[in-house]
Amino acid sequence: MVTINIICPFPRLFSPSSTIEYNLPEPVPFVLRIASSPIHPPIITLSHWHYAMICPDGQAYWGYTEYLTITPIDHYTALDGFSDETGAINQALPRANWDVTFKDVSEKTSVETIIAYQSSEDLDTVIQMGMKEGMTSTLERLDEFLLTLNK
Repeated sequence: MVTINIICPFPRLFSPSSTIEYNLPEPVPFVLRIASSPIHPPIITLSHWHYAMICPDGQAYWGYTEYLTITPIDHYTALDGFSDETGAINQALPRANWDVTFKDVSEKTSVETIIAYQSSEDLDTVIQMGMKEGMTSTLERLDEFLLTLNK
């Protein structure tokens, strides 16, 4: 299991009555391509997010996140895995359960992310594939992104 707990220096970005779109940070040097994501605030339905991380050489690494529960503003759970460009899950690679909670802390937001795998071997597999470096890079870019919101 991997637990990530960050404190954002801003109030929550979304409210039930707003629709805001941002270019979210992805690991350097990847570019994020969203194939489908039929979740549109303020009407949130249980659905999915199908995306690709694109390397500078053009190689695409596809992922598919199935949202299991969504409590607007506060919490969601999801099952994340690797897929192909059609959204078919790659059964040979591990899937992860994500449990993400947002909490108000004064004028800031606490985001706790717990990522659980079926086994330590599954966790080792994704670490060997670069999960640690990818998450570190993503969080660094998130820090940079949040600073732009304060300007």
